[in-house]
Amino acid sequence: MDANTSLPGTIITFYSFKGGTGRSMALANVACLLGQSASSSGQRVLMMDWDLEAPGLHTFFAKPVSQPKNAKLPGVINYFIALRGLLDETNELYQQLSGEEGWKILDEVLPLKDYIVREVAPGVDLIKAGRLDEQYAAQVATFKWVHFYEQYGLAIRAFRKLLAAKYGYCLID
Repeated sequence: MDANTSLPGTIITFYSFKGGTGRSMALANVACLLGQSASSSGQRVLMMDWDLEAPGLHTFFAKPVSQPKNAKLPGVINYFIALRGLLDETNELYQQLSGEEGWKILDEVLPLKDYIVREVAPGVDLIKAGRLDEQYAAQVATFKWVHFYEQYGLAIRAFRKLLAAKYGYCLID
């Protein structure tokens, strides 16, 4: 739960069956509108670019994203690669993440704040698709999402709870 409210945040996914439909732009606009109203209640909005094969959400916020402290920040793919590594190394971690308070443990071992571009717009933060470097395409192509879900599905549930606890709204592209 967000520190300022007893209710969990709302997670909304934006999806389209084809590219070029303006989905990312719609998400960015909704996030900015929500950011204006949510910040007055002490809540924040998180945007996540989970369009790993065609990331572009960061381009709507080029100035804050390109600042030196943000340019090399990891993103969604990097988070899940790191999470898979931690889960592969430590058997008991998965059991801990599976519990009701697993999201707190997840945030301790893999702090969400290390992946966030803060304040890309008033009240709005961003997690990029990933660190868009020479390794990015290979990381996206080789990550086995189905296998990860089959082996560590409850970790995704803990991640969802973490997002809902930290943000009033989480918008996923």
